[in-house]
Amino acid sequence: MLERFDGHLERFLRRNQSFLTKEKGWYSAAESAGLLNSTASLVVAAVEAGRLQGRIELQGSTRFVSLHREVIEGVRQARRQHLTQTEVRKRLGISKLMLQRWVEAGALQELTKGDLPPLVSGSFRLAEVDALAKRLMSAVQAKKVPTKDTVGLQDISIKCGFLHGDIVSVLQDINRGLIRPVEVVAQAKGLAALRFDVHEIRARLAKQSTEPMLRISELVAYAGWKRDDIKQWIRGGFLRVYREQQGHGSVERIPLSALIEFMKNYIVLADASAGFKTTTNDLLRTLKPANVQPAVSALTGERPTRGLLVEKLAVIRGAQLRRPTLRDLAEQLEATLC
Repeated sequence: MLERFDGHLERFLRRNQSFLTKEKGWYSAAESAGLLNSTASLVVAAVEAGRLQGRIELQGSTRFVSLHREVIEGVRQARRQHLTQTEVRKRLGISKLMLQRWVEAGALQELTKGDLPPLVSGSFRLAEVDALAKRLMSAVQAKKVPTKDTVGLQDISIKCGFLHGDIVSVLQDINRGLIRPVEVVAQAKGLAALRFDVHEIRARLAKQSTEPMLRISELVAYAGWKRDDIKQWIRGGFLRVYREQQGHGSVERIPLSALIEFMKNYIVLADASAGFKTTTNDLLRTLKPANVQPAVSALTGERPTRGLLVEKLAVIRGAQLRRPTLRDLAEQLEATLC
């Protein structure tokens, strides 16, 4: 460091600012903003709000905010785990409108500002985007369909005769593997390379048009479930919905087949705990020795924040694992005889 000093302090600091900054453990708000390509006011606001760990020092009426190097690296890492709308579109090879359709279908979750880590602008999780691409690309089936009878994702649109609700419903079925790609076009990139059997799509839509549908309010009334819990299940992909366009908005309806599928696969812990006259937390503790955990969303990789579920197969598997072995029974018999 001394070898670099030329006798002119101001010029020395200006020329070696980046080198000196890298060597520090703590950074001022301005320095942190420079490293994060942000503004000092946003850094200060995040620290003062408690969303970002930092140090606040008062000297008279002046407030000095600083961040540790590890906190700054944590912000950088969080940014690498999130993508902006533009980055998602490029990564998946889809249009802005198609991205919005995937969000409406529940295949991707667009995070609000309050859900994002501090100083992160990308509203989509990278892992979730890559999981969608991997899920669809690996679902291609060996089925020969004439090229004239295939459509790409961009062809599933209003211009091609599909209603808005039908588009969202088709994307939900594609996301769940109920409609699978029949071809991958080598020249295209991302999801734009996938082709689907248009007759298969039309057949599923025809079936759905005659299927009984339930509104969320009806499900609340009939099953006694809470509306916010149902919305969590829909958002996490546990419960499939059909979105019907009405005016400038859309109405969510649950097909009867989706409700049956949901009840076949999951146990609502609130219902089970009410049946045993206990709490959800106590019930979870009794299931823990059998390694039964709340169900995790395949879309977000997280369990619902409310309305916890457990997979029925996981409970049965746990019961099988907890079954006493012959050795256990022999030891119990020996203890009794003694």
